[in-house]
Amino acid sequence: VNIYHDLDNNPLWIKTNSKLGSGEEIYVEFNDQDGGEAGGIYIWFGDKLDYRIGGCTSNYKAFPTTPPTTVDKVWNITLDKTSGIRVIIHCNGVEVLDVL
Repeated sequence: VNIYHDLDNNPLWIKTNSKLGSGEEIYVEFNDQDGGEAGGIYIWFGDKLDYRIGGCTSNYKAFPTTPPTTVDKVWNITLDKTSGIRVIIHCNGVEVLDVL
């Protein structure tokens, strides 16, 4: 599913009911001003929840803060450009990632 969203001005909210071990994935692609791919965020529902930053890392890593264990999750992805480009992810209200 492709959904175009202005992450510069509005956080992105995604609701999931994926179970650990399902192999399902969330992928939020970032585009440059010309529409070309400029990285993104991957969240993988493996044996544990892992993430990777597309265009920056090739390996999945564990979140610095473990996301809540409930199956139903609400993800809030925010882009903050006040000091560099920072991606902040909350899961069910818990900040699980803040990366520059």
